Amino acid sequence: MHLNIAQTLLTGKLLSNAHKRIVESQIKEASLNGVSLEDDKRDQFNKIQQELARLSQKFEENVLDATKKFEKLVIDKKEIEGLPATALGLAAQTAVSKGHENATAENGPWVITLDAPSFMSVMVDAQNRALHEEVYRAYVSRASSGDLDNTAIIDRILKLRLEKAKLLAYNNYAEVSMATKMATVDKATELLEKLRSASWDAAVQDMEDLKQFCQTQGAPEANDMSHWDVNFWSERLRESKYEINEVLFPPPPPSLSNSILFRHLCL
Repeated sequence: MHLNIAQTLLTGKLLSNAHKRIVESQIKEASLNGVSLEDDKRDQFNKIQQELARLSQKFEENVLDATKKFEKLVIDKKEIEGLPATALGLAAQTAVSKGHENATAENGPWVITLDAPSFMSVMVDAQNRALHEEVYRAYVSRASSGDLDNTAIIDRILKLRLEKAKLLAYNNYAEVSMATKMATVDKATELLEKLRSASWDAAVQDMEDLKQFCQTQGAPEANDMSHWDVNFWSERLRESKYEINEVLFPPPPPSLSNSILFRHLCL
């Protein structure tokens, strides 16, 4: 819809309130796509959009390639003690696909990867704390070094997003993102702070309970709880309390246990 026609419709009495909201939404979307910019600024805007699309695709490709790149070959079954039969079977199948034709779930060898099923099984079930740390560090540092390093891409995306926001007469990209939502940056920040303050004490208590449970199990990490310990000991505590395990009730995805709140509590 042409902007002038849309704006004319809004000033008239032909549209119902519902239709006006639809037209207003289309006008806003068109404006955010640079339609109302002058020719030179529109050209600049389009170049930014094209580069952002290219960088976003490259970013995702690097993360995917970095995820696939990590492989840990395990020969000694003691290194992965605690993994359930399904996880051992998956690790053996992965080993076969990597050229270890005689790999079996029982006798190995096994290959651990950063794909979610393999990664989460190691973090939740494997009893090897050193393995937890190795796999965790590999997971959170994907695409952060070497040929697949996304650092420069992130910096460039942030710069381009700010340029885009300025062209559209916004102070920052957060305001651009909120322009089509029923919220503002301040309101979103306020909500996040309310959630943080409301959940903080409970989260601290959960972490204390986890440390105390570790102490009862004689675990040396009880007084030195790290990011890579949380999933494993949370599952052991859950099993102890409710007699259930992750086979019946899968653990949360990595993004949850890596949340800002957990990261602060684990420091």
